[in-house]
Amino acid sequence: MWQNKEVYIVGTSYSGSTFLSNLLNAHPKIFSVGELSGWFDDFDFGINDAFCPVCATEGQRCPVFNDEFKTVIQQTHKEQVISLIRKAVGKPVIVDSSKFPSWFDHYFSHKVAVHGAHSWRYRFWRSRVRVIILARSPFAFFASVRRREKLSTRATKLQWITCYENALKMCEKYNVPFRTLRFEQLLIEPEATVKQLCRWIGVRYHPKMLQFWEIPVHSLGGNAGAYMWYKSFREKGQFATKGDQKRAQEYADRQFSVEKTNSWRHLLSRREINAVLRDQAVVHTAEKLGYDLNALISV
Repeated sequence: MWQNKEVYIVGTSYSGSTFLSNLLNAHPKIFSVGELSGWFDDFDFGINDAFCPVCATEGQRCPVFNDEFKTVIQQTHKEQVISLIRKAVGKPVIVDSSKFPSWFDHYFSHKVAVHGAHSWRYRFWRSRVRVIILARSPFAFFASVRRREKLSTRATKLQWITCYENALKMCEKYNVPFRTLRFEQLLIEPEATVKQLCRWIGVRYHPKMLQFWEIPVHSLGGNAGAYMWYKSFREKGQFATKGDQKRAQEYADRQFSVEKTNSWRHLLSRREINAVLRDQAVVHTAEKLGYDLNALISV
């Protein structure tokens, strides 16, 4: 008998959370919600009023995430939302890739408030939880931010450090099982990495996970580039600029490729790279996530 599980993906923007979420969704026992936080008005960080990008592109009403279901979810106590989604889709493992540590702290606190941190109900729930801290190297994150946003180097470093330090603290605070997964490793060794992830979640590896774009997905929000793998979105998806569309197309064309992990080498100056290496706070957090930054730049 398959055990019900709740999987939460935490990380920065541009960390690959939508990519990983869609990959997990291709497993027959897993349903990926996407960024569930977008459907809650009392959580004002991130994107509000998220919708299913693939269904929207196809001009059809999403069979899962439609206005009626949104109303039902918003009227349900937060601690019951995952169970409600599980019942609606008929799959035991539900993935929420909202990524913001503050959302999960906001969400998990409801479990504590309802059950009490030392109750058997809370311990039982906690045993079914898996938190994936999806790491992206600071170099890759800085390059992504610089390409899309007008943030200073200092602000970008602070954003990266704060996210991952808060993610680690959150897992300790609620004493939930967590695993750090480096996005670069997922792209370099996809099959071995996904097999390990499946064992940890408690499901058998399914080969279709590495062809996830062949499996229908109904997911809230996320990075448009990750949906370029799906034929309908590839043909009809809309982007803010032609440049964004071109980059997303190139990203999908390369599929699982080490090239995706190295684009920062062409986007960051040597001065910017050195600024990262000299920041001991960045280096310290990177080590917690399994990065050796000096080794990374020498590859």
